Amino acid sequence: MATATILDEPRTVDRMIPSGDDFLTANELRQLTSEELMRRTAKLAPLLAAHAAEAEQLRRPVNEVWSALRRSGYFYQFVPKRFGGMATDLQGFFEATLPLAEACASTAWTASFCATHNRSLANFPVDVQEEIWGDRFPYIIAPQLSPKGPASVEEAEGGVLVTATWDWATGIMHADWITAIAMVPQPEGPPKMLMLLFPAAEAQVLDTWYVDGMAGTGSHEIRVKRLFVPERFVLRDPSGIIVGKGLASTLYPEAVYRMPWIPFSSATSSVVALGAARRAKAIFLERLSGRTQFGTGVKLSENAGVQIRLAEADLMLSTAETLMREGLRVAETLSELEMPEQVPARVAFRAKAGLRYRSVPEGRASSGGRSRVKRSQARSAVWTRGARCANAFKPRGKRNRRGV
Repeated sequence: MATATILDEPRTVDRMIPSGDDFLTANELRQLTSEELMRRTAKLAPLLAAHAAEAEQLRRPVNEVWSALRRSGYFYQFVPKRFGGMATDLQGFFEATLPLAEACASTAWTASFCATHNRSLANFPVDVQEEIWGDRFPYIIAPQLSPKGPASVEEAEGGVLVTATWDWATGIMHADWITAIAMVPQPEGPPKMLMLLFPAAEAQVLDTWYVDGMAGTGSHEIRVKRLFVPERFVLRDPSGIIVGKGLASTLYPEAVYRMPWIPFSSATSSVVALGAARRAKAIFLERLSGRTQFGTGVKLSENAGVQIRLAEADLMLSTAETLMREGLRVAETLSELEMPEQVPARVAFRAKAGLRYRSVPEGRASSGGRSRVKRSQARSAVWTRGARCANAFKPRGKRNRRGV
């Protein structure tokens, strides 16, 4: 008779705590423009590419690369200007991120995710923003997490006690802080949503990130048990952020702080899928040169079938980029709409977002025959799987779960 096996709990992993010496000074921040940041990320791309395979093996971004990204100023993009940030627009973010995505999909996804979620902190009370951004270092890396089931939240003097688990914790391996959504069951009706802010060091990181693609993001599960979160770090009703009407929309003049959450996150995440697919195509072209069709001696570059597949991939890439850039412009216009006019516009945006993602080729130009299984050729798989898995994060209506 078969017996049930009780699986052990996942082991925990240690985070890579940033050293703190790779931030920009106030004077350096004043010199940081969107154009300068684009130049810096383009210059960083070879470093990311050189460590892409290592990131996959480590299942997290490489420390040297992460420190270089912090030093570049990349994470200041959505920090308000009041605190030394750039308050950049979506076009600037897209251009600064694309070179990173072409170099390493995993690292680019993690970095972009952390950078964009600085926008969440801008919706906490001003004294909290002052406390964190106004201290020695004027920015925070804070991944926002998906709750894994209901959370236990107990009211306590001066705050709440939280017991919860979250998955898809992108950025947790190098994060300073965490913003997390907690779904609290209610006696009647739907669960109540809270947004919490707490130091990343307070969370236990579970070793659960074993995936087919984008393994280098280190998006493990995390959990806390009866963690005390001070009241000033608790947003009791974050619903305004979803429609672009959070506190940040009243504090800061830039349109990015008035954008609805889903269009904003969709527009900013799409660049990684595009960059990964671009790189996969470039590797395909590199491998194509000098290869011949088995048994014929005919160059693969002259094979009509290969040329057709390459042309299809090229067309899909061009279409995807055009649609994505259009999506950036449309997403920014949503910030000007009030409810309920915003709803049909958001629905249309999400429908088109699905089309934008489907336009990204997921390895259509793959080739290489038996040599693809060799470790020496593994670099092509890194970007091909990255494009496929970034694509798996595309909007799916009510089933908007990021499934790798």
